[in-house]
Amino acid sequence: MSKSVPISATSSTTCSTPQAPWASCHNATLFNRQKTLLQIAISKHITSRRHPNSSVIFLSPTILVKYGRTVHLSEASTLLFLASCAPSIPVPKLHYAFRDNKKSLTYIVMERIDGQPLSDSWGERSGKEKDGLLAQLKGIFRELRALKKPRGIEIADGAVCAADGGNLHDHRIWNASGEKGLGPFSNEAEFNLFLRNGMSNTDSITDPEKKAEIQKLIEMHRESEGRKTKTVFTHGDVSLSNILVNEGRVVGIVDWEMAGWYPGYWEYTTALNTHYIQGWREEIGKFIDEWPQEKEMDDLWRGHYCDGP
Repeated sequence: MSKSVPISATSSTTCSTPQAPWASCHNATLFNRQKTLLQIAISKHITSRRHPNSSVIFLSPTILVKYGRTVHLSEASTLLFLASCAPSIPVPKLHYAFRDNKKSLTYIVMERIDGQPLSDSWGERSGKEKDGLLAQLKGIFRELRALKKPRGIEIADGAVCAADGGNLHDHRIWNASGEKGLGPFSNEAEFNLFLRNGMSNTDSITDPEKKAEIQKLIEMHRESEGRKTKTVFTHGDVSLSNILVNEGRVVGIVDWEMAGWYPGYWEYTTALNTHYIQGWREEIGKFIDEWPQEKEMDDLWRGHYCDGP
């Protein structure tokens, strides 16, 4: 049996999202599901992006489908949340989404935004053009980080979770792989303990250098937890390839599969490790607040626990 996400977001300022975003089959009808599967079968020759566990296929000039084993309904829920609560942030419009449990595949049918990845042109742009795009990005991410928790779903101020309060997904965290994802976590302390694979002390570590570094990480995590700051809504994978532009305008921020409510530093530290086009890392602090102390903390964590960039 397939689960589906209804297209039920509104432009209401109440910022409400469905209590159970996938409980209804509204719009992801049997006809829509079968039509999507048929379109995929006959359109694979125009696939825009293919990976072992996920693909994006253009179904028409204005519609695409993202599907695979590492695609999750939480991304569709994020698109609904942003359409409702932050309509000025340029994200693809969700048409419908559904999951085939037998094949462990999720399908998200959404708008195909008319724009090109910024990775295609960043190195060729003038300083003035870059400054203009960075200014636009600064406004977009300021609004994103100012979002409040949606009504109708109980999410604590410090919770680390997806837009709908459920699991997060991040392919860079090695023990987060699988259908269930990671979390949700009631606070940053739970999240940090998970990031350290449950390690609360260094008693079992014999290597002196590793022991010292992990101890420092634990202390920095606890210092961060002590500030008890609210989590903020975070894209989690800000790279040039996920920013679409057209005629000098940012027209789309895409690939929201790793989005959710995270500690404030997470957007900055993940953005530093998602794209290696020369000069891009130096620009990130111009549109996302810099967190130098947390970057040091994140570097320690990546050195011992993170699987990937």
